[in-house]
Amino acid sequence: MGFNTSALDLTECEQTEAWDWLYLMQPAFMSVICVLGLLGNAFVLCVFCFHRCTCSVADIYLGNLAAADFLLACCLPFWVITVTRRFNWTFGEPMCRLVSIVIAMNHNCSIMFLSLVSLDRYLVLTRPVSVARFRAVCRAKLACLVIWVASFLLSLPALLFRSVKFFPEFDAEACFIDYPHGAWRLRYNMTVSVVGFLIPVPLVSFCSYHIIRVLKDRRVRRSSSFRSERRAALLVLVVLAVFVLCWLPYHVFIFLDTLYYFGVVCGCVWIDGLDIGNQLSTYMGYSNSSLNPFLMQPEQLVLSPTLQPSDANVTPPYLDYFNTTEWRLVYTIIPPYIFIVCLTGILGNTFVLLVFLLQRSRWTVPEIYLGNLALADLVVLVCLPFWAMNILNYFMWPYGEFLCKVVNMSIIVNMYTSIYMLVMVNVDRYLALVLTMKARWLRRKRYAKVFCLSLWLFGLGMGVPTGIFRTLHDISGRQEFNCVLHYPYDSWRIVHHIQLNVLGFALPLLAITFCCVNILRALRGRYWEDRSDKKATVLVCAVTLLFLICWGPLHVVTFMDILCDFQVLDEEKWFHVLDIGAQFSVYAALSNSCLNPLLYVCSGNYFRRKVSSIYNRRKQSNASDVTAMQRTVLTTTTSNQIKPVVLDEKD
Repeated sequence: MGFNTSALDLTECEQTEAWDWLYLMQPAFMSVICVLGLLGNAFVLCVFCFHRCTCSVADIYLGNLAAADFLLACCLPFWVITVTRRFNWTFGEPMCRLVSIVIAMNHNCSIMFLSLVSLDRYLVLTRPVSVARFRAVCRAKLACLVIWVASFLLSLPALLFRSVKFFPEFDAEACFIDYPHGAWRLRYNMTVSVVGFLIPVPLVSFCSYHIIRVLKDRRVRRSSSFRSERRAALLVLVVLAVFVLCWLPYHVFIFLDTLYYFGVVCGCVWIDGLDIGNQLSTYMGYSNSSLNPFLMQPEQLVLSPTLQPSDANVTPPYLDYFNTTEWRLVYTIIPPYIFIVCLTGILGNTFVLLVFLLQRSRWTVPEIYLGNLALADLVVLVCLPFWAMNILNYFMWPYGEFLCKVVNMSIIVNMYTSIYMLVMVNVDRYLALVLTMKARWLRRKRYAKVFCLSLWLFGLGMGVPTGIFRTLHDISGRQEFNCVLHYPYDSWRIVHHIQLNVLGFALPLLAITFCCVNILRALRGRYWEDRSDKKATVLVCAVTLLFLICWGPLHVVTFMDILCDFQVLDEEKWFHVLDIGAQFSVYAALSNSCLNPLLYVCSGNYFRRKVSSIYNRRKQSNASDVTAMQRTVLTTTTSNQIKPVVLDEKD
């Protein structure tokens, strides 16, 4: 968040190329977590605001958590712009102090409310009778008020010591914490580590451990509320894991910064590493605020305050189907896998789009295809967290029928678009390397744009049935719903599966294989003569292999399902295997959207040259021959108006 105090020591050290990478990557990552945080937390707040029933204790805690995360996300755009301008703060000192204290205050609030949610769940499950009278709404509001006040007091250093100062060595006016002496820096580091990590992590771990112990009790397992309480316990564990993954790197760097203060570590390498690590780990920690609304579902966390007696209605029969070892593996493996794929893929595809958008030259034909491919992959990955939470929720869809249709239709539309953009990338390579002169007229930008528009319309057409037939299915009259594809006739389902096999795999695989085989033939004669041809050959082989590995299992499962429909295979024997296989194969296929930017773009010299040109252009714009004073904008009064006069201009 701006310059760390150790950044002042960088005046004696030369900046490394890692800073150039930071200036490009960090704003992209910050923009993603800002957008996700604003949308997710705004959605949670709207749910609570339009909820007609009286707010429960859990509602109050989660509402305050969403408010803290939302305010934190609102302040991140200021730092996106500042990092893009190489930490040159242009919003004035009052905004420097205001933005910093809001971020620090809501960061502390977010962590404290997370701990409070876990503590509340622990008390409800372990001491339901004795704690019932203390879980009053007024007491919950008082606890929230105390947390807000405590967070404000803990954030006072950001208000008192934040200032804007010009650093001629960096040619930047930076918003940084200027402590009166080094002891304040040590106190701040210790306070952040203790209050922000060392206390919350043991507290949430303690609560999670005792919640699990309670849920293992046989009497609890026989109660009708066992499923909802078990789901809540699993959610608490996921929250703890995400919290530790997001904030652990930041507190490691805080600890290393403390060692630097005591002289245990020193040198330019450590100074540079600590500042870059501090930048990256800070915003990785803030990403926790964008993930909380996906984890903390408002409609599912408003749970009953006490467990029902053991003679209450038993767990409905439809849940017994999921009580197998295979389905436990689904709940354990797939949601974390989806979050990893989403995080990696969103960062990779956003980075690709930013590089293409920031370049000065017009897009070439390959860039048009790759840009549309990255956009389609990005939309798919943004929709996947809804299904991760749906799986954690035992396939009970909590987001309403509208999102059931929109999310799944978006996945299908962009899945087909992504696959066929992938095909067009390979077709374009085939035309460029095999039919260099004959098909030159086909590689025009106009045709590339027409092809891309046609593929988006094709994907939309493939997604229309999903938008029509996706609906909520009430389970056993319990007002809990599955988001399912409900076809009017069984024949529609068979046609859909055949369409998926043919249009979603067979035709694209044939096209990619045809292009790759002919490209290999064209490059065979000069395989050992040119290193770039050798790399192109390896990349072409990797393209076909990756597509086959990612999408092959899904279409094998789909094909076996078709055989069951035609009674070639025994449906009763294969139903369970195909059901579990579909869960794993679908998300293995969608991981192709995460790997595409690495394989098709970031691995090539062409893309590296694009990134290097952006670096060089930014360096040249910040390292002109004129002095720092001459780079500033002078003002001259002419005709009673103030006009800016720039002394040095470069195209």
